[in-house]
Amino acid sequence: MDEGEDGEKTALIDLVLVILDGSTRDLGTSYQILNEVIIPELGDDTGRILIALNQADIAMKTGRHWDYEKNEPDDTLKAFLEDKVTSIRTRIKEDTGLDITPVYYCAGYKEESGAVVYPYNLSKLLYYILNSLPVEKRAAVFGGLNTDAEQYEYNDDDMDYNERVVASADSMADYVAEGINNGAVAGFCILGAPGAAVGMAVGAFVGGIKGILSHIF
Repeated sequence: MDEGEDGEKTALIDLVLVILDGSTRDLGTSYQILNEVIIPELGDDTGRILIALNQADIAMKTGRHWDYEKNEPDDTLKAFLEDKVTSIRTRIKEDTGLDITPVYYCAGYKEESGAVVYPYNLSKLLYYILNSLPVEKRAAVFGGLNTDAEQYEYNDDDMDYNERVVASADSMADYVAEGINNGAVAGFCILGAPGAAVGMAVGAFVGGIKGILSHIF
């Protein structure tokens, strides 16, 4: 919450994650919500909007085009998804002037046949979420992280997203380290309660997160 000069408290939006169905062609309603609801609420600070395309594995109606051995889209599906990302980015740019590049991903599941589709691009999505959040707010994401390393194994090869996620944790740790002698700063920003004791607890919490991440990534 943010308190204005008049004492009135208003909610602050740290991040808006818009999840679209990667298999649908009709995104008119989603564009309308972006244009008429989300963007007006954020005002000039629209850098906090992320768009994710779910169900990347079944995005094409003409066939599955999923490489089960590599657990990734085949070349046909990759081309389709990249075209869709470009189309959405262009449409948003034309409508709003914003430069937003969607991230496509698959959450993973087990099919009736017994075949397993593992998550794909979850590390990429996690990295973009963390990168869009203020450094002091990243603890909330790390605190609820799935600790199964297999969930983050498969991603596109644009960059090492696992390494970038760990770097985000390091940035948060540096932030806490700088403020740890001022418990009110560290405690308030992360836990909502001031105090040196809370600041020390935050430091221990961050240390625990880094230990978990070293196991996952």
